[in-house]
Amino acid sequence: MAITLCKRHGRSHFTEVCPHVANSVDAGSYGSFHRIALIPSGLLVCGECLDKYGLAEFVNHPGLRIGQGIWDSELEDDAYEAYSKAYERFTDRSIRCDACIAAAEATQTQRDRRPT
Repeated sequence: MAITLCKRHGRSHFTEVCPHVANSVDAGSYGSFHRIALIPSGLLVCGECLDKYGLAEFVNHPGLRIGQGIWDSELEDDAYEAYSKAYERFTDRSIRCDACIAAAEATQTQRDRRPT
């Protein structure tokens, strides 16, 4: 289980994020980001980084049991290898507390006047 010590929320789960997501969350905003749940902490990336690091094929990957952060036993080794290589290239990632991410998303929903 991925845990961090957030200055605002204390002990909390975290998600690995690209620099663009980190800046947005820190500013209290939330954009059109892409969640990849292939590792226990998960990844949250912007469209630019999704393309830059070759992560697009892993958004909603059919071989992944969503929410469990584990590969399906029937997933081909080639797909796992491809993900590992993409993840290794994604060196400028950092972490953000899941509660901070949720707060930024809620704030953005209110700004956009979208129904909750």
